[in-house]
Amino acid sequence: NAFFILFTASINLSSAAAIISSQETQTAQRYYEQGIQYQKKGEFIKAYKAYTKAIEITPDSVAAYIKRSRIYIINAQAAKIGQDEGAFRKSTEKAMSDLKKAKTITLNLQKAKTITPKVAQGYYATIYNYIGFVYYLKEDFPKAIFYNEQAIKLEPHHPVYYNDLGMAYYSSGNNHLAKEEFKNSKIIGGPIV
Repeated sequence: NAFFILFTASINLSSAAAIISSQETQTAQRYYEQGIQYQKKGEFIKAYKAYTKAIEITPDSVAAYIKRSRIYIINAQAAKIGQDEGAFRKSTEKAMSDLKKAKTITLNLQKAKTITPKVAQGYYATIYNYIGFVYYLKEDFPKAIFYNEQAIKLEPHHPVYYNDLGMAYYSSGNNHLAKEEFKNSKIIGGPIV
């Protein structure tokens, strides 16, 4: 009889833990979705805070790290325009840190088989594209080209990747290849930014 009580208590605790975990995941998802809405409105501080809350609740949220890294990249762009070297360096470092975490988590989720290869491929492509863009902002065009090429290898039908590769080629002085990549972006259906 004591075994039955312990067994039942164990099941109830497991059920309670699953419910709490599910509620936490739903809360994290709400913060993540709020972040997207704030980002679309250009409310980047609020977006940053929402993504950070999602990460605090679910530290293995690849998507939240990727989205938050984009906020850091936007901040780095503004700092570069404003010629604020300290803010630029800090923002690019934080973006790279989030992207590194996102890549590590993706690898771990892939090994645990908790995400599909297609989902992992999409994460890696976005991570490489964003890393490429950070290098573009730092004016390290060979690395920007390399990472954008990696993104294209993983997702060859993503027009923004071709556009970003074209920007890196153009900035490195290779106008012919830049023109080809801008054309590829347009053929696939993306905007030329």
